[in-house]
Parts: sequence; structure tokens; C-alpha cells
Amino acid sequence: MICSNCRVETNEKVCGNCGQIPIKRGDMWLANLNGIDPYGRELVPVICIQNNMGNKHSPTTIVVVSSLDFRVDRFTERVDMMKNFGIQSVYFDCELITTVDKSRMIKPIMKLNNKAITRIEKKVAKATMGLYKLFEKIG
Repeated sequence: MICSNCRVETNEKVCGNCGQIPIKRGDMWLANLNGIDPYGRELVPVICIQNNMGNKHSPTTIVVVSSLDFRVDRFTERVDMMKNFGIQSVYFDCELITTVDKSRMIKPIMKLNNKAITRIEKKVAKATMGLYKLFEKIG
């Protein structure tokens, strides 16, 4: 694997050269979106939706940004995570998709399971490609 930060070949989970953790599809990261976030926040949870081959070779990654809207609708997905002996819910608006430079990715928070990734992918497809009518018929 090529480190996304220093571009050195590594087989470790953490790059021995720069200490960075490679970004993978389905990972939730804390990112510095100062100047990018539509809500004006600086540190924001994001989910990487770009495939691993793109993450390996590109200096940027595609992410879904967390939302300040705390309701689940057609394009919003709730992700539960353990925090301080309890569960905290983070809501992601699948219409808020952006490309972020990997230098803005601060630290990994958690890895989503395949079921959650699939739900987010479906909502992203509905939001970006106008396929929500097709998905409503399928289920």
C-alpha cells in the first residue's frame, strides 16, 4: 500500500515514515473542514465513500459530511458510535458530499460495518443521481 501522506510504499497499518494511518472506504474520520463545511464548523466527522484504489493513489478523498439536522429522512443516515460508556448518534446528510485533501483528515474515529456502508451508498446514489424514485420501487 502507498501511504496517502508521504507517498512511500508500506505494508503496515501505520506508515513507518510519517506515522499516518491510510484512509479506507467506510472509515469515519474527524476532519478539518474550516472554510468547506456549509455549517461553518471546523472539526467535523466525515465518512469516506471513495473506493480504496482511489484512496491509495489520490491526494484527495470523497467524503459525506455530518449534518446538524437530527432527523432521519430520505437523504440522512444515522450512525451510532460508542462514546464515554454510552452511545452517541451522528447524522450524515448524503447530499453533503465533498472532495477533501487528505491533509485535512485529522484522526480516524471508527470503521463502519458493511450494512451501514450499504445504506449510506444507497442514499448517496438517490441524492446524487436522482435515482430515489427507482430505489423507492425496489425497497
